[in-house]
Amino acid sequence: MIKIRAFQFTDRYELEKLIIEKYEELKVTPPNSEKISIAIGFYASFSQCGKIYMINNNTDLIGYFIVENEWNMYEAKILYFIKDFYVNKNFRKFKPEVKAIEHLIKQEKICGIKMKLDKYISKKVFKFFNFERDFGPYLFKKIEE
Repeated sequence: MIKIRAFQFTDRYELEKLIIEKYEELKVTPPNSEKISIAIGFYASFSQCGKIYMINNNTDLIGYFIVENEWNMYEAKILYFIKDFYVNKNFRKFKPEVKAIEHLIKQEKICGIKMKLDKYISKKVFKFFNFERDFGPYLFKKIEE
């Protein structure tokens, strides 16, 4: 069963493994441990800037996503920008991105979610949640109260 939860410091090494796995799959040199630690420390210290979420399948960590906060002047609320999303290829068939987006919609008081088209997220998911095309390669989902 897929579950979404906030990052905990005990996840640090598993998160690093997932980040490296993502970059290797993209055939790009992954950031080193120091840079990953700095990123984790940033989100832990400045939670007003964003959060790291972990994706679990039962007891296994299978992915993560990072959400950055953007202020939406028109709505006078926070807009979540899903900056980094990754799920291990063996678990993508379970569509964990659906749980991730549902979690953000239900758990957080935000005006919307913005994300870039990504190979780790099915285009069907964008249609299911009624994301609309935003500027450039971005999609936007307005959250109605």
